[in-house]
Amino acid sequence: MAAIPEAAVVWKLKSVGAVTANVGSRIYTRLAAQSVDEKSGPYIVVTRAEHARQTRKLTGPDSLLQTRLSVFCCGSSYDTAMDVALTVVAALDPSSVTSAATWNGLAVDSCRVIGISDSSDPPNDADEVGFPAVSVDVDLFHLNC
Repeated sequence: MAAIPEAAVVWKLKSVGAVTANVGSRIYTRLAAQSVDEKSGPYIVVTRAEHARQTRKLTGPDSLLQTRLSVFCCGSSYDTAMDVALTVVAALDPSSVTSAATWNGLAVDSCRVIGISDSSDPPNDADEVGFPAVSVDVDLFHLNC
């Protein structure tokens, strides 16, 4: 079975001390656990980017695949979510991958941060804080394992 890019990024994030210092083990693929919310502390959800097409095969001798992912960083406030996002950027920044590496069985050539955006849901009532979240979009370049 081929390695899944989302699971590879979750594995990479769980291996970085600065990330786990912020969120502990609350890093999920596609959906957060039902018991998790911003009151239980910040957390991360890694998904395929909504606007992205399927994984693209790039031309060239190495036949790299490109997968666009969104890393949603959620917290009790926007500042908390942004702090988590900045640790994610540092963990996935191209300089953190100096040569080809294997992340949870996926041969990764590089990971490029495309952008950071506010993915918060506004509050519905005056006494709500809404749902503070920051999205980090990345392109993962990898081999098909």
